[in-house]
Amino acid sequence: MEKNNILKVIGAFIFVFGIFFLLLSITNIFNDIDFMDQYNNCIEVSKYQPEILDICKENVSEGLGIAIRTNQVEFTTGQYLKIYIRQIINVLLAVLLIILGDFLYISSKRKKTETKETKVKAIVKPTTKKKKVVRKKKK
Repeated sequence: MEKNNILKVIGAFIFVFGIFFLLLSITNIFNDIDFMDQYNNCIEVSKYQPEILDICKENVSEGLGIAIRTNQVEFTTGQYLKIYIRQIINVLLAVLLIILGDFLYISSKRKKTETKETKVKAIVKPTTKKKKVVRKKKK
């Protein structure tokens, strides 16, 4: 019986953690998109002030976790894919945690009801059939 309660607590914890991780992943998607937009704006400004370009590259490299070469100005397709796929994997991992937590929580409930049913079956005693007495009517 205690094992069912532990599974239920673990399932609930994983479920809540998955919800928070999903919210964080969605927030990070918007944050990364904002970094890319700001980098594009920074490139436009740096056309007039070339010394700003190095600062823009350093900021976006730290923020997005990608390396931008010195002779590179715009993102490559591989860099875009790296940014988006990383965030998609985070979202899918969060959904997987939610499903796993829900499965553990629900399965602990099923085990609890199954144990209750077996206890009830053990307590119930079989009944014996009573013979019907047929009386003959007197004429």
